Amino acid sequence: MAVYKSGDESSSGMEAALFRIEERHPEDGSFPMAFNEIQAGFDENRPLTYNSGVVCEASSISPRTEVFKYGIATGITRGSFALQGAVVRKERMEGNKHSFGYSLKNQLVVLQIGSEPFAKPGDSGALVLIEDAHHDSVAIGIVEGGIKGRVFVTPICDILRAFGCSDLKMYNFKNLKNGSPSADSGVDVDDYEAMDVNNM
Repeated sequence: MAVYKSGDESSSGMEAALFRIEERHPEDGSFPMAFNEIQAGFDENRPLTYNSGVVCEASSISPRTEVFKYGIATGITRGSFALQGAVVRKERMEGNKHSFGYSLKNQLVVLQIGSEPFAKPGDSGALVLIEDAHHDSVAIGIVEGGIKGRVFVTPICDILRAFGCSDLKMYNFKNLKNGSPSADSGVDVDDYEAMDVNNM
């Protein structure tokens, strides 16, 4: 199932796809070991995990809140939530001899902490998280792209709503029943009539 919409003054633009894992299901919410996890403040005694499936509305995140993400290009990085409501525009992008443009409104903006960038090309789609009071992770969005040191993140709750989730939460590993993870957020990926949804 895929969704694209540019967004408007009251809703976030997004480009996202949802798929179902058929084999090798994850056993818990642990992330793979990253080459820089110790520098990012994680180790075997305090690993980066996302077990709860808890998500956070963008409106409840305060400016300067520290966020982190695990991406294939940059590993685990930390950043600072800068503001809400950014507009991402790119007039022209070249690729495979085709040109196209896109506009995504109402994005979250994350700035890097320190000398390392928060995200690089290849990190698109990485889950962006904050830490709750109990040291578990809470999802706030996914990386869409960046311009001049600013990384744009689509709010996760808006993505879940766009996919028609009946409950605003992600996969929950904490409540295991008979060895199986708890029910997901209510998206039926077998509904082929709903595939390739475009809300422009």
